[in-house]
Amino acid sequence: MSVESLEFWKNLFEITGVVLLLLTFIAGAGVVGFSRKLNAVQAEQLLQFDKGLTDAKLELGKQQERASNADARVAGLEQDVAAAKTEMAKQQTRAATAERDLLELQERLKPRKLTDKQSTDFVAILSKLPNTKLKFGHTWAGGDEAFNLLQQLLGLFKAANWDVPKQTSETSNHLDIQVIGVALLIPGPEGSDVRKPEPVTLIQLNTAQTTLQAAFKTVGIDLQFQKWFHTADGVPELVIGSKPNP
Repeated sequence: MSVESLEFWKNLFEITGVVLLLLTFIAGAGVVGFSRKLNAVQAEQLLQFDKGLTDAKLELGKQQERASNADARVAGLEQDVAAAKTEMAKQQTRAATAERDLLELQERLKPRKLTDKQSTDFVAILSKLPNTKLKFGHTWAGGDEAFNLLQQLLGLFKAANWDVPKQTSETSNHLDIQVIGVALLIPGPEGSDVRKPEPVTLIQLNTAQTTLQAAFKTVGIDLQFQKWFHTADGVPELVIGSKPNP
């Protein structure tokens, strides 16, 4: 090979080396440049992601706060509902008590009066012992209510053919005795004084007295028997007293 050929190839390889070196520099510069751009883009993306994450955390915190506030409101509403139910129960209890008290008051104020059926049953029992003599009276404390019951009973005794006062003016108005309900005053023997304490003894009821007891029992009245002063005729007296408490 000639010297010219060798120089040619030498120059070619030198030029090629320079070109390759230039390309290597360009490639290095490109790598560095694009690496910087890539890093910048990635840094921007990372910044945006971090910002988004921060915003998401803030929103989550707000949501949690709203949820907590909602829970507190729900708890408050539940407490209000419980308090309202408690107050309602108290109001219902007070209303029930007031209604019961009203019914008791109405029952206390309601005058005693026998129904038609009671009157029929009452007369039926008394009619088994007609012409029985009986006095009538009422207590001053019983007032008009006791007097009105006396008038009704007097009519029923007449219907049963008992020997009773013909009109209310012939009945007694007692200031000297207190009777709750209805009592039969049974005169004692001559010389007896009911104001003096005596040994407690059972009263032996006769036929007329047991008939009276049965008649009043059939209409729901507990007839009381009470020893009384001696009277010349010895006739017992039926006394209508104050209305008993229900």
